[in-house]
Amino acid sequence: ITSTDEGTFAGNINANGNIIGDGSTAISSIASLGIGSVTATGTIQGEQITSTDDITATSGTGSFQHLAIIDTSHGAGSGPVLELRNTDTSVALNDSIGKINFTSFDAGGGSVPDIVGQIDCNVRSSTYGASDHPTQMVFRTGDNDSGDLVEQLRLSWDTDTTQDNAIFAYNVKITESLGVGMSANATNGRIDAANDVVAYSSSDIRFKKNPTPIQDSL
Repeated sequence: ITSTDEGTFAGNINANGNIIGDGSTAISSIASLGIGSVTATGTIQGEQITSTDDITATSGTGSFQHLAIIDTSHGAGSGPVLELRNTDTSVALNDSIGKINFTSFDAGGGSVPDIVGQIDCNVRSSTYGASDHPTQMVFRTGDNDSGDLVEQLRLSWDTDTTQDNAIFAYNVKITESLGVGMSANATNGRIDAANDVVAYSSSDIRFKKNPTPIQDSL
């Protein structure tokens, strides 16, 4: 089907090949598209888009109003997958591999949507290469004063035992219990540790005044 105008279909469009939009025309359907692949630089609209191949929205211009990935398979290593694929071979330290942005218009009716939340996967080491892929996931939310994105949580992995694998930038509230090096207790508000709990672990005896032994200590 080739047309320079917008096409609206009340039924289904079934194709063994591709349906390609040039960006100036929307592909709209009130039913479903059952096709091999869809490539569009414009907007793809429909209740349901069923594809056994790739659905590609060109960066910066393509969009989906609603996207649900449905896969009836199950088991280890299977199931629905959403992949953000970065094909750049010159990725370096602090580069972003991919981001998921959550946007919304402000209450004043602004014309440009603001980014109010973000999940960012970026490179955290200059050793990034074919055999080693050190990355970190950074979670950001909108600041309630400035509206700017603020980092809340940073997750990374390293075999170094002193590596900070999770960094919370602000206050943390645990509604149930906390187990450090062991399973958490069933009592809400309780903290259990498999080793000593050390306060001011970097303190120096030289700066303490009048140290005395604790009488009748356990």
